[in-house]
Amino acid sequence: MAFTLTETKYNNILARITALENTLNDTIVALSRLATVNQVQELLVISQANVEALSRKVEALEERVTAIEEEPIT
Repeated sequence: MAFTLTETKYNNILARITALENTLNDTIVALSRLATVNQVQELLVISQANVEALSRKVEALEERVTAIEEEPIT
């Protein structure tokens, strides 16, 4: 059983190889842009610290407002 390579088969194979190369290139670009687990964890720690700081500021403001509201009007 001999394999014959017609021009149509050649063009189909070439198109398939080109599509695979493009997919591989896109995959490599996507992988290079992914964040590592360590980077995500670092961002989480920073976000948590920012939320905690903001929470402390809000609590302090609430205490000030409460103190002002409870002052007798003279």
